[in-house]
Amino acid sequence: MSSHRSIGIPESSRQALSAVHDRIVWTQSAIEVVPDIWCTGEIPRLPANEQTDTGFFLDADCRDPDPLNDDQALFIETRPGIVVITGCAHAGIVNTLDRVSALTDRDDICMLAGGLHLARATNQQLEASADAIGRRNARVLAPCHCTGMGAHSYLRARFPSLVQDVGVGTRLVPGKV
Repeated sequence: MSSHRSIGIPESSRQALSAVHDRIVWTQSAIEVVPDIWCTGEIPRLPANEQTDTGFFLDADCRDPDPLNDDQALFIETRPGIVVITGCAHAGIVNTLDRVSALTDRDDICMLAGGLHLARATNQQLEASADAIGRRNARVLAPCHCTGMGAHSYLRARFPSLVQDVGVGTRLVPGKV
């Protein structure tokens, strides 16, 4: 008997979503939510951009890894530049940034904020992720939650003037560091 349990959507959340089902837009493609605020849609997993282990599985025996193909991010076109907001970047931060670049025809970002899913990253994955961030000339980097403390420390050492500590209630303003 397995000690694993489903981590599917809790019943209370399912009921809350059902109550507003007419306001929910399910999409796999990029979509403009409101003017200048976009959802990436599903983020392609490019073989050259290895993603880190998610730690989630499709089966109770933890043999079939869940690729979390529905991973998406938000990006905002602001006067100072593109702001990318990730939830957990399960597709990999390199793939996420590549997706935003493909959708905007821009390689620069003003700010990257959110979970970068690097807690289980190898040194090679961490370096590749940092290289991808560095190539985009970010002016603010606000890694949080699933980035992991080791990756956060690595990014702070690599980009000392960019990394901002964030937590509940933090206010980030594009163009102002």
